[in-house]
Amino acid sequence: MAFPKTRIDWTAALFLVLDLLAMPLCSPAVVLGHRWLIGEAVALCLVLLPALLLARWTLQDTELKSRVVLQVLVFVGVFLFLIPEIAFALRPGAGWAAFLDTPPTFRNIALQCIALLAIPGVSAVQELELKGGGTPIPYDPPKHLVVSGLYRYIANPMQLSGVLVMTAWGGALRNPWLVAAGAMSFLYRLGIAHWDEGEDMKARFGDSWQTYQRNIPNWIPRLRPWQSAERPRSLLYVAESCGPCTQLRRWFEARGATGLEIVAAEDHPTRDLSRITYDPLDGSDPEEGICGFARGLEHINLGWALAGALLRLPGISHLIQILMDGSGLGPQLIPRRARSSPALSCPIK
Repeated sequence: MAFPKTRIDWTAALFLVLDLLAMPLCSPAVVLGHRWLIGEAVALCLVLLPALLLARWTLQDTELKSRVVLQVLVFVGVFLFLIPEIAFALRPGAGWAAFLDTPPTFRNIALQCIALLAIPGVSAVQELELKGGGTPIPYDPPKHLVVSGLYRYIANPMQLSGVLVMTAWGGALRNPWLVAAGAMSFLYRLGIAHWDEGEDMKARFGDSWQTYQRNIPNWIPRLRPWQSAERPRSLLYVAESCGPCTQLRRWFEARGATGLEIVAAEDHPTRDLSRITYDPLDGSDPEEGICGFARGLEHINLGWALAGALLRLPGISHLIQILMDGSGLGPQLIPRRARSSPALSCPIK
């Protein structure tokens, strides 16, 4: 706020110098250890610089992916570290030892369950960035109404995921106050947050939002996806000249995907394809390979949509794509079919 146009490195240097001068003058209220400069450097790198970058990028509406990544890291830190630390400080007890002293098998299972519960929330954030052009933060919201991904099944995937993660984390830490925090977060979202978000979404998206609200539940997901009558069916291009691709096409057709049309890759209107390709026909970019396949899964049912959400997460999608390419299922150029054009008539003189 003080230096909105100053280079970030200069702003960080200014506050560093201010700290170096002011901190020793705070004695005896502040007692500095002999390694306090290490803490200063850590705070500069992990707190000040990320905060300055996030603020600047948000103000200028740039670096959307980086903004989303920083926000996710903040959410993780708040839910899994800051809130437990506050609970441990206000209600002293075993603290982190209640979890760390448990058998490794229990810890591994608990962490994996919490990671699975977090998948809908992280996938929803990814969807807001890819399809909505924004973030989950109210002052940096999506610019478009998002009705794809897990939003085909539930209106609050992030909120539901956050409540489940907080409650499960409290159970893993064996702390009833953290379990209660999960319940309180649900009540908050059910009341004030739901009303505030509803009014904001209605003002920004009008009839489209009201139609969405009538068809998508807030907390208990649908089993089958919802497809708006106002939006065209998405296209999944699958090659006819490839044996495994033909089997994949039959697999999708046998499951009655909603709002999805399977089209031969050879019939793509503009270019040759080399991987299975998903075109949402909503103005966003097509997705290829494992991400395109995962997009197709979201049109089947809730279970397959959750699997698709996991497959599309950054890092996981890249790893699986590398493994598939290495096992012989890599890109294969599929030429477009030659399209006949009407013969041009030429007058005979």
